[in-house]
Amino acid sequence: MALVFASFTPHTPLITPNIGKEHQTVLQKTEAAFKYLQNEIYASKPDTVMIISAHGDLLSEAFTLNLTPTFVVKLKEFGDLITEKKFKSDIGFTHHLKESLETTVPINMTSTQDVDHGVGVPLIKLLEPFGNNPPKIVPVMYSMLNFDEHYSFGVHMQQDIINTTKRIAIIASGELSHRLTKKSPSGYSPRGIEFDQQVKNILETNKTNLLPKLDTSLVEEAGECGFRSLLILAGILNSINFKTEVLSYEAPFGIGYLVANFKLL
Repeated sequence: MALVFASFTPHTPLITPNIGKEHQTVLQKTEAAFKYLQNEIYASKPDTVMIISAHGDLLSEAFTLNLTPTFVVKLKEFGDLITEKKFKSDIGFTHHLKESLETTVPINMTSTQDVDHGVGVPLIKLLEPFGNNPPKIVPVMYSMLNFDEHYSFGVHMQQDIINTTKRIAIIASGELSHRLTKKSPSGYSPRGIEFDQQVKNILETNKTNLLPKLDTSLVEEAGECGFRSLLILAGILNSINFKTEVLSYEAPFGIGYLVANFKLL
């Protein structure tokens, strides 16, 4: 099988070294979970990392593949003028996905060199052990289509991932509710806590097929930015044997940061 690693991670810049130094003690659980995933992804020896992002070139009715030779990660908008990481694109596999999917799934192609923190932060953190020789990258942006269509998109991609000779790692980037406390950036809603608990319970019981069945109003009220990434990953993992490890969950700033490893069996 060509799928060698799968995870769900937050993308807050507060976990990057040049921005979040003063937050390291506050985000200890998240930091420890990322360290665990660093070891796991490095040991899996991936040729290519597919990262499913909550930001970037988001279209309402189509999924987006980014096809450009090199991706550049900068965090200047968060006050970090130092960080600049470059990653090579897996142009061949991205083009193959387009050819395979475009007859059954609405696909949009873009060519954007600069990628946002939804892609950049997980790459900076998880690919650190690879040094100057990281795997190639395939960024995938979700859409605003319904939950079932996101899950189905993942199911369609599964065959391309399984049948390739490349070793593929998948990172679903996203965060849970942004409305957990009165100090949350999107204000408070009691449904934010309810949403986070439901997602966490589904993952802990290894029933990712239930994710598309979550109440739409609950997800909307939670003010999340990662549920659709998780839906696509769940679709990819459909019918594959795995065990979900929820490595950490914390919300010190009123945003739910959950880190999970989907251990392939």
